[in-house]
Amino acid sequence: MEDTKLCNIVKFYSAIATVAYFCKPHVVGYFVCKMVQMSLRNGVCQHTPLALMQLSTMAIRINNAASVHRIAKNALVLSEKFGTSDQKICINYYLGAGHLEPYLSGSNHL
Repeated sequence: MEDTKLCNIVKFYSAIATVAYFCKPHVVGYFVCKMVQMSLRNGVCQHTPLALMQLSTMAIRINNAASVHRIAKNALVLSEKFGTSDQKICINYYLGAGHLEPYLSGSNHL
């Protein structure tokens, strides 16, 4: 995403989603989906990995571990590509999809 205005909007939605998690958890999904939607329409920026990680943390409730793990791994790869080792990304990974890795690697051997 070349446009700094769009990048700042994604950053703003990220901050709002974090605050909403503690104040009004039922609206977090809207802001996370809005961040992902803007990133998909306009291109990725350095705040997109956090949006994808938050999406995977929300999507873990739909019982599709493979998709959640794939989204989370892609978010980690994107964060490495941008050179952002944000603590929020790592925390979301290990709280959300990080614990799925041993199960998924074990299921490949069945």
